[in-house]
Amino acid sequence: MCYQLLVQVPASEERATLEAIYSRSGLHTSSATLNGQSALCLSKEGGCSCSLAIAQATPEDAPALAPSSYEPVAQALAAAAQVSSALNFAFHWADGSGIPRSETTELTDLLQHVLSGSILSNVVYRVAHA
Repeated sequence: MCYQLLVQVPASEERATLEAIYSRSGLHTSSATLNGQSALCLSKEGGCSCSLAIAQATPEDAPALAPSSYEPVAQALAAAAQVSSALNFAFHWADGSGIPRSETTELTDLLQHVLSGSILSNVVYRVAHA
C-alpha cells in the first residue's frame, strides 16, 4: 500500500499551484482526492508519495517523512501557499483509510512540523492564510 502527501487548493488554482510546486521544490504532482475533493499528490517522480516517506513494515504503522524529504516538502507547501487562496495538507495511506480529524494551523507552524519531521499522519492541516 502507498502513501499520499496531498495538497488541496481551490480547483481554479490547481494549475498555478502545481507549476509553483515544481518550480520551487522540484517535486511532481499527480491528481488525487482528499475527502471527496480534488487534490494534488506530491512525489519525486510522479505517482504515489512513497519516495518521500520512510518505508514502514505494515499499514498499522503511521507513515513518516524521510529526512531527505523535509526541505522539498516544506518548499512545496510554501509555494502552494503563495499562489493559492486556501490550502489543506494531509499525509496518509493512499487507500484513503480514514482521516479522522482536521486541524487549523498557521503556515509557519506547518512548515516547522514538516522541517522537524513531526508532521502527523491522518490529519488534514487547514492552513489559515490569505
